Amino acid sequence: MDYFFVAHSNFALNLLRQQDLSKTFVISPRSISVGLATVAYLAKGPTGNEIREAILMKGLLDEHLWNQFGNLQDMIKPYKGEEESEVQVYMANKFAMRQGPDIKGDLHVFAYRMFNAGFMPFNFRNPELSSERIDMFVSGNKHNFEGMVPPEKISADTDTIMANVMLFKGRWKERFNVHDTEQMEFWTSPDSSRLTDFMAKEDSILYSANDHFQVIRLKFSDEKFALNIFLPKIRFGLMAALQELTPESIYQLLGDFQSKNVKMKLPKFKIESTYDLQDSLVALGIRKVFDPKQARFKSNGDMGIIQRVLRKITFQKTNAINVISMFAHKAIIEIDEYGASATTAVIGNRAEVGEGPSMDFVADHPFMFMLTKEDRIFFMGLYN
Repeated sequence: MDYFFVAHSNFALNLLRQQDLSKTFVISPRSISVGLATVAYLAKGPTGNEIREAILMKGLLDEHLWNQFGNLQDMIKPYKGEEESEVQVYMANKFAMRQGPDIKGDLHVFAYRMFNAGFMPFNFRNPELSSERIDMFVSGNKHNFEGMVPPEKISADTDTIMANVMLFKGRWKERFNVHDTEQMEFWTSPDSSRLTDFMAKEDSILYSANDHFQVIRLKFSDEKFALNIFLPKIRFGLMAALQELTPESIYQLLGDFQSKNVKMKLPKFKIESTYDLQDSLVALGIRKVFDPKQARFKSNGDMGIIQRVLRKITFQKTNAINVISMFAHKAIIEIDEYGASATTAVIGNRAEVGEGPSMDFVADHPFMFMLTKEDRIFFMGLYN
């Protein structure tokens, strides 16, 4: 188990536990880590060190942050349109900055090259217009994200808003048969339930377990990506099971899958969550970046080794960030018979089931899910 797996998993669990665990939500630790690594690169001194410590990358130089969180082309597949790729990941890592004399400069060029970060000047005196423009800024040409930053969160005193989004689309390697989908009760508590559409499949499925969870893995057409469903062994015992979850137990569960004959029932769901992460990040020890009196950010003269790594030698003046006024995050995931965030269901073929008795995996009570790429956590959340 390598150090970076432990660091990324620890940060993901710390972030998860800052949320309201009684609700349904999704969050993208990977996307947030990239956003924070970008801010850490732009910050200097104690401001940047505080972020590095919170994401468990204390002592890493800028080029090491780049190696872990940059090079996004290797980490995600660019969005190319539904016909061109069966797995697509879109991530926006954007800075809406108070309008200054010159918003563009080499420091921001490097942040774009390293972390795919975008920068745009804003006149925050018009909150409604600024809110709409931020949605357009993070949406790009392919999407239509709405409600990233409510107008009431914007004022003439706003300095810089970090807007961070991740969206995943993927087709299952082995699809569900839409005719097997049925309505069942999903129990949120022993005395409360609601009717929900459940996908069903009897198949040879990757399965693992420990004392607290049983886990199944459903692969996408690009088998590096998978959805992992963590169902607590004790019915309605999700809260207690989450307290026992550690990077080591995640590593064991994700590394110990075996093919089992499983009768599986899993609810279809779409979850879209939007956050102002400031309180969560402050609770994790990231404080200075949000404090106008303590936040310190680099100018072009502070770039040091990154300037040499990227071999860029000309400099321009730039409008520096003074403080992060808000860290906005949106994560979206939709699961159905077709895959993740698909719009049309198809009829799948029933796979051959191996010999021997089948075990039941019925996710009709609260569970946790993780969408991973090569066991790195891209999304995680709870379905309550």
